[in-house]
Amino acid sequence: MDQTYIQGIPSVENETSISTELRSGTPWVRAISNTQLSAVRVRFAWPALQSVDTGGNINGYRIEYKVELATDGGAYQQVLSEAVDGKTISVYERTRRIDLPKATSGWLMRITRLTINQNNNKISDTMQIAGFTEVIDAKIRYPNTALLYIEFSAEQFRSIPAVTVETKLKKMQVPSNYDPVARSYTGVWDGTFKQAWTDNAVWMTYDITTADRFGLGRRIKSWMVDKWELYRISQYCDQVVPDGKGGQEPRFICNLNLQSKADAWSLLCDISAIYRGMTYWAQGQVFTLSDMPRATDFDFAYTRANVIECKFTYPSASERMHRCFSGGVNSVAVGETEDLN
Repeated sequence: MDQTYIQGIPSVENETSISTELRSGTPWVRAISNTQLSAVRVRFAWPALQSVDTGGNINGYRIEYKVELATDGGAYQQVLSEAVDGKTISVYERTRRIDLPKATSGWLMRITRLTINQNNNKISDTMQIAGFTEVIDAKIRYPNTALLYIEFSAEQFRSIPAVTVETKLKKMQVPSNYDPVARSYTGVWDGTFKQAWTDNAVWMTYDITTADRFGLGRRIKSWMVDKWELYRISQYCDQVVPDGKGGQEPRFICNLNLQSKADAWSLLCDISAIYRGMTYWAQGQVFTLSDMPRATDFDFAYTRANVIECKFTYPSASERMHRCFSGGVNSVAVGETEDLN
């Protein structure tokens, strides 16, 4: 959400043709008075670039030059220093963008050719200022968007390269005493949250349930979620287990990329399945359970094998509960006729 605008994308441009030769003894100076400009773009041109040695061989040639900028009548500051080095018998052009700092009255741009003109028929070294473009960047911030802008030299690649980026993406609400990098919990949790990146699927469940922008936060508030049980399950997810290769890894992690709309309840069920859990709605709240060891286990298991002439009653569960949990059973009514049984 803190993404600022990217210079030059998109922009409004106004180009002026110059076609002026740049000679070593005479710098080219341009006054820029429009203080609304974000940058200027200078287009250089070389009609030909080559040298002929005494043996008649045609070789390349090198021309160095620099660009300086003065702001509000101040001293010139160098903003670009480079060279063209090669051989061509036809026109070669290149453009360079010069970002402009903030100014109250304007700027002066000075372009100087550092390599002296040879002025002979064995060297083709004419350099021109072919065009000058005024640029105003559109100040588009792209909020709530992971945006990447890359510039590279076309000389290094034959075609547009494929770019692969490892990202962490969205930060989520996690417990204030939780270190998502070390996967550790410090002290007793006071129930408050902080913003941090995590791959713990439990806190993805909480974030999707309570987020206003993309989740269920407009209908389900934070006090309607059993965060204390989520906290306990999250610790279970972060416990390290053998990875089968001699090392260790967290028990459950989730790296999720949602690219389209999804049914909220189905999504919550899918995420809770990562940690062998289920999410359900009961008594005006959202609860999440996980199949994991309990601090206090059950005292006795009642099955058909050890119940005599007794009837199990299974209340029907909602369709959504069946979608989250294939058994569909969330309570059992047991009748007792003898204390000893």
